[in-house]
Amino acid sequence: MAPLQQWRRASQVRRGCNVSDWRLAEGDGVAAMAALRACAGQPLPALLISSHSLPQQTHQPQQLAALQISSARMPLPAPALRAWLSAPALV
Repeated sequence: MAPLQQWRRASQVRRGCNVSDWRLAEGDGVAAMAALRACAGQPLPALLISSHSLPQQTHQPQQLAALQISSARMPLPAPALRAWLSAPALV
């Protein structure tokens, strides 16, 4: 997560939401979202996507809901992604 945090701190661009794959080279998408939220200092909306099933023992739907993280399976159709991005919470 260190390169991600360094990039975010150096970036002048404000991000409005997080979209991440569940499987990352370092950690997972949930950890990446937590790091980005910490850097932003606010609870950014988050969408976790994966072509694999999320491991039920670590990321149950109730846990993702408590973290305010939506989830979807890949391939994610463009209309579904547009609908999530244009949800009232993001606008």
